[in-house]
Amino acid sequence: MANNFTQRITSSQNLQRRDLLADAMSPEELIQKKNLQVQEQNAVKSEAIPIETTFSVKLEQKFARELAILYVEAQDNLYRVRAHHAEQQTLETKFNSPPVLSYSKHMNKPNSHLPDIIIGNMRGFSENKAEARQIRGWLIRLRKTLKEKFQQDLSCLIINDRTDFEIPWEMMDLSTNEHLGASIPTVRWQDIPDPDNLDEADRLIPINPHRQECCGEIIAYATTKELTHVREEVKVINQFKANLFEEICEFSSYLPQVRHDVALMYIANHGFFGDDISDVTFGEERKFFNIGKETRTSLMQLRYWNFSFLKNCDTVVFMNACHSGRLRRDYEFQTSEFYIGFPTFFLKKGARGVIGTLEKVNDKYAAQIAHNFFQEYRSNPELSVPEILRNLRSQAAKKLQSGVTKPENWELFFYTFMYVYYGNPMTVLRLTPSGGKPHV
Repeated sequence: MANNFTQRITSSQNLQRRDLLADAMSPEELIQKKNLQVQEQNAVKSEAIPIETTFSVKLEQKFARELAILYVEAQDNLYRVRAHHAEQQTLETKFNSPPVLSYSKHMNKPNSHLPDIIIGNMRGFSENKAEARQIRGWLIRLRKTLKEKFQQDLSCLIINDRTDFEIPWEMMDLSTNEHLGASIPTVRWQDIPDPDNLDEADRLIPINPHRQECCGEIIAYATTKELTHVREEVKVINQFKANLFEEICEFSSYLPQVRHDVALMYIANHGFFGDDISDVTFGEERKFFNIGKETRTSLMQLRYWNFSFLKNCDTVVFMNACHSGRLRRDYEFQTSEFYIGFPTFFLKKGARGVIGTLEKVNDKYAAQIAHNFFQEYRSNPELSVPEILRNLRSQAAKKLQSGVTKPENWELFFYTFMYVYYGNPMTVLRLTPSGGKPHV
């Protein structure tokens, strides 16, 4: 059996089961193999099992011990969580009313956008809600088991949230002054139809759980005319070999010409998230000829851009823009069980990972977090992208704990936890320095 970790799910609403990782055995097959103690390696085609069925999957491979999966599912405006790991019995919470914890719900309320209110509400959820306490207990027991049995820690928690509730899971408490996303590297994931597999219409893009090195230069679109703090981001980017563009037309025209290795595509701009898919955009707000015309590029328009280099390179996309990590249910071209946004778009195009934000980000802190990201990369180049983000959250949490009376510490914590990662959990950056010598 290959080093793979499996995601299979069947819902009471006949949700189609999805392979999270390619070529993996289903939980049903593994259970049957365990129960019958069959020694042969041939996989048996599995049958659907009810979503209420609780099972414990025994996977002996390396990645099974290092990765855990958290499913978040919705039904009739309720939600529940299911957690899976090879060394621990599956957790399945009851369906509950969803908490109002999304960044957008709070920030759009008058006088309710302050970071301390959202952070405090998330702590209240962690301490008081039964499902949150169950998740925390399950993860704490799992980490203890891994340390005692294998002298390992949980290297990654994959969060497959298929709801509209936008719960900031990374901010959830694990224990006193220990936050989930500051303690465990987290990876967001979605069910994404595979555009290259025309023979199997229901085939999804799998997560690759193996180490992938993204080597090469940076391609960046960074607008400094409206966002003055982007200049600080440009200074950091120029420490590496980079092609920078300030005009969207020049940026889009350059992409089809890329024939070299690109480790990172970086976008620093305004981001927008409206009531419709067509409102998911990035760009500028400057006016042309005093007629108030905005220059924005929509997710729909990006479908016609040439991103072929993403198929040929191992590349991470970092969208340092408001709302860039948010997803919206796709009602237009698929069924409502799929969610789309910039993360799923770029993963479908071939990106190995995508970093985005869950709401509006203050320009000052967007630049600071970008600086912190590249600084952490330079200090610890062997870390995966999820590990770098984990460390940034940990640093922000420690800073808040050491200075709770300073508003800037609350804001740094608030905005740092807003950054999430979608993609391969073991992606490592290998950025070429500005001198041109490849990073080794």
